[in-house]
Amino acid sequence: MKSVLAVVIFLLLNCFCFAQRIATTHLLKYTQKDGLPSYNVRKVLQDSKGFIWVGTQDGISRFDGRTFLSYAKSAAPKNKICGVDVREMVEDTTKNLLWVLPAEVGINAISTITGAVVQTAVIPDAGMEDWNISLLKDKELLWIGTSTGVKVFNTSKGVYEKALPLPRPAIAANDFEVRSLVKDAYGNLWAACSGYGILIYSPDSRMIIKSIPLSSFNDHAKSRDIRFYGYATPKAGEILFATNQGLRKINYSSSYAITINNAPCSSIPALNTGSIDCISINKQGGIFLSGEGKLYQFDALLTNYTTLEEPARTWEADWLEAVQCVYQDKENNTWLGCQEGLAFIPHYPSPFRSFNYDKQTNIKLEHVRSIYVSDDKSILAGLRNGLVSIDNTGRQYTKPLKEDLYHHIFQDRQGRIHVARRDGMFIYQHGSITPIATIYPEFKPYAALPVNSHLFLGDSLVVLGTESSNGILLWNTHQKTVRKIEQSDANSPLASSIVNNIYHDQKGRTWVLSDNVISILSPDFTKGDSLTLPEKGTGQHYKLFFDMCEARGHYWIASYGSGIIQLDSSLHIKRVINTASHLSNDGVYQLFNVNNQQLVVTSNNGLSVVDLTDYHVKTYYTNNGLHSNGFEEVAGLMKDGKIYTGGVNGFTIIDPTAFSINLTPPILYIDHIQVRTKDKVLDTSDITLQSLEIGSDAVQTTIYLAGLNFSDPEKVSIDYKINEQHTDWINIGNASSLPLIGMGPGTYHVQLRASNEDGVHSEIKLLTLDFLPTWYETWWFKLLLLLTGLSIIYTVYRLRIAQLRKENEIRSKLASDLHDDLGSTMNSIKVYTNLALMEKQREGYLYKIKESAQEAIVSIRDLIWVLDDSRDSIENLFARIYPFAAPLSEANNIIYKEIVADDAKGYKLGQEEKRNLYMMLKESVNNAVKYSEAQSITISCSLKRGKPVFLVTDDGKGFDLKKENEGNGLKNMQRRAGQIHYHITITSSPGQGTSILLQKMRVA
Repeated sequence: MKSVLAVVIFLLLNCFCFAQRIATTHLLKYTQKDGLPSYNVRKVLQDSKGFIWVGTQDGISRFDGRTFLSYAKSAAPKNKICGVDVREMVEDTTKNLLWVLPAEVGINAISTITGAVVQTAVIPDAGMEDWNISLLKDKELLWIGTSTGVKVFNTSKGVYEKALPLPRPAIAANDFEVRSLVKDAYGNLWAACSGYGILIYSPDSRMIIKSIPLSSFNDHAKSRDIRFYGYATPKAGEILFATNQGLRKINYSSSYAITINNAPCSSIPALNTGSIDCISINKQGGIFLSGEGKLYQFDALLTNYTTLEEPARTWEADWLEAVQCVYQDKENNTWLGCQEGLAFIPHYPSPFRSFNYDKQTNIKLEHVRSIYVSDDKSILAGLRNGLVSIDNTGRQYTKPLKEDLYHHIFQDRQGRIHVARRDGMFIYQHGSITPIATIYPEFKPYAALPVNSHLFLGDSLVVLGTESSNGILLWNTHQKTVRKIEQSDANSPLASSIVNNIYHDQKGRTWVLSDNVISILSPDFTKGDSLTLPEKGTGQHYKLFFDMCEARGHYWIASYGSGIIQLDSSLHIKRVINTASHLSNDGVYQLFNVNNQQLVVTSNNGLSVVDLTDYHVKTYYTNNGLHSNGFEEVAGLMKDGKIYTGGVNGFTIIDPTAFSINLTPPILYIDHIQVRTKDKVLDTSDITLQSLEIGSDAVQTTIYLAGLNFSDPEKVSIDYKINEQHTDWINIGNASSLPLIGMGPGTYHVQLRASNEDGVHSEIKLLTLDFLPTWYETWWFKLLLLLTGLSIIYTVYRLRIAQLRKENEIRSKLASDLHDDLGSTMNSIKVYTNLALMEKQREGYLYKIKESAQEAIVSIRDLIWVLDDSRDSIENLFARIYPFAAPLSEANNIIYKEIVADDAKGYKLGQEEKRNLYMMLKESVNNAVKYSEAQSITISCSLKRGKPVFLVTDDGKGFDLKKENEGNGLKNMQRRAGQIHYHITITSSPGQGTSILLQKMRVA
């Protein structure tokens, strides 16, 4: 019987051991330095739009993966909530509202469209110690669990209704402290009270239909205080409560027959009595429990479980020791609200497991320079200050050697572990080291040479690369000989004695990678070719060759500072992959070929994975789960499909099979649009915005974008295209804003899309922007400007036509005058000439011919003067009159005077005006000389109101205007004055002389 019992116990123990395991998970962490309002996170929720809302001890934040938009009691009205410590939140998808419950004052409603606080409902008649704790939404009602019972808020009416009744008055302060509200399978409301037990209400009658006293829940602490922190419903008719005194399971029927299990977790009995901070059930039915300083994931029966751990790090606390809430989003990612901040676990398994620190032994992996992995998966890590042994679970560190730098570790065919330090080579066994020559005498001449790399060739040859620029060592384990090859040797195949790494290719050749050259040695090491790689277009050569591999018939070489160089089979450079190709860093160290499909590349800043099909590069950093961003030259190896690689702050085990492609596109939103004018900034927030009208005073318009991709938010990339300006997409990288400057008036259609870390695009979002024109850019102003221009052109055209007509009239008049005056004069000359030829007394006719010719010459000169536009001033007019008037007056003993005001000399006259004035003044002088018997004649000119005034006076005998008014001379003068818009006034009387006034009239 005892033997049977022993077997049963043994089987149970084995089942228990099988049922539990430990999983190391990487947490992407967010704290106050990232914008979180408080490190103490109480609640996490994802709204229907995809944003994550985080309730903290100091407000609430909306998170898009990169930016926290915070709401607080002291914030601006748009982001102001009525309390500080946010306890709960629920979403009303029908109204696009998020209801937020702070611990005090009341509740707030935040629009999930605009992000603005749109309602604050203060709880009436709340006492000083009446705190809000829990919240449940049921249709249009919000059930609010407080420290004094359940209050009811009607969201449709916006009013508080009567609170739910209590079975009796409170005796202790915590009697009706409602920390959890549950809607059961039958639609009834459970209120879990810390000091009383559970009250089950009918939402319709608002009456208590069942009470479960506190004594039913095993108050083992005897405190009359069982706080129900949360609950989960694994199936209908069952509720699991997390309390401060352990897990409690309740099964109920439709008639509310109650069965209580106060010790539901048999696999970890401590969880039945210890404080459980939170409980949550995921979509797969797994139950998360946070308690006793650990986070567990159980199956639905609470039998099998996994303890979740994060890699221990020296620079931060263990976040999983105090998890206050667990939430699974739409993509099955897990969010943890911790007392240290907000943590994120992606839904896909991480390819990385990092090692940095053992909390039990306080051993730190400060800088790993070399790694060795045994067949049982235990690890030796060579540091710059010692050697650390890590067991095959990865959780127990020992440090047998605590000094010196370890360059290289490997195991020979005899099973002995070689370690290379600065002072030479040693054999490591049982936590201590022995100089290599003690065990392998053939190494005696070279025992002080440290090595950094090794190759096994055949069954007996080991090639070792030296760290101290001493070339390579050939160790024949069968013959027990060691031979050194250096560049300085006669007929040496080496082009350099500097050895950074060595590689054996598929053709049996050994490549020795040096700083400036690569030596390619024949299989028998007697011959060698040197390979230098020219850098195109610079005249320089690639340098610092640290590693290489072969893949798909090509050679791939790590050149520190330049990236990865791809050589074809003829050793010609085919391609260089560097940061321009999205490599994490050009300072590359090691290359690992993964099934001829990928290259895993370590560097001075991050890890890169190159897809050998399309050369797409994906990068990883500390936030993805690496030990750090910094690796080391040769601190890495590949064993059994896993990559072990280290550097600053530890090392990482990489499982290439866990590299995944994220096929879920980001969700792209236009978070808000900011319009900046000269004196103000306008901001619109509406994630459903499709069009916007922008005023003419806008200086800059900026579109702010949110691409929701929580698995790797920093690698969300944005493309845009303005249909009216671009044909191709323009990438702006991971920028979250798109500034638009110098946009002319008009309507623009902006297309936007986001892509995730694997280039999977979101749906295209179209935004229509209507930039209003300034008044001088409007269509009506342009039309008015066009009409004005056409009017000006037409007016100029009409003026030109009028001018041409006037010039034509002048020409016609001149032609007529020329015909009349010159024609008659020439005819007279002809007659006088004929008479002179026929008669003997010719002198009289010859004199007349002379006079007629002189008159013709004067007429022609007058005509030329009128047509000369360069002589169109009043000063020129007087200069033209003087040669006629002065000699004529002098011949008749008359004094002739001209008086021209200075401001009138430069006044410009038109051709017709000049001609008619000349003729009228000439006629006036001629008449005065002939008829006035004057002693003097004076012609004067001045400007009156900018218009010329001419006055011709004589001191002659005058005449009677009434008698002479019908003369042709006066009529001609009046006719000419009227043609040029001059008013003529003739003043004369017998014995008083004569004056003729010519005054230019204003033309309407």
